[in-house]
Amino acid sequence: MLQTVATSDGLVTIAPHFMAQGCIDAMVEEGMVPTGARDEYDDAGTDAMHKLVVPFAFPSDGWMAWMKAAMNRWENAGV
Repeated sequence: MLQTVATSDGLVTIAPHFMAQGCIDAMVEEGMVPTGARDEYDDAGTDAMHKLVVPFAFPSDGWMAWMKAAMNRWENAGV
């Protein structure tokens, strides 16, 4: 489920949304990050979705097919 990718800024770990939420919640609970960290994460996700998604979430059958293929790719990755 986790993937590490090399970027021009260095290595980045990509994790599913639920894992990121759990990690942030745990860090808040342990006092490792400010209590507003989860809200900032959620707000950043909302901002990203606004940039990725047109006003209607599934504007075409092709877009829906792409989403299903992406979901199947993760489910069948065998990770």
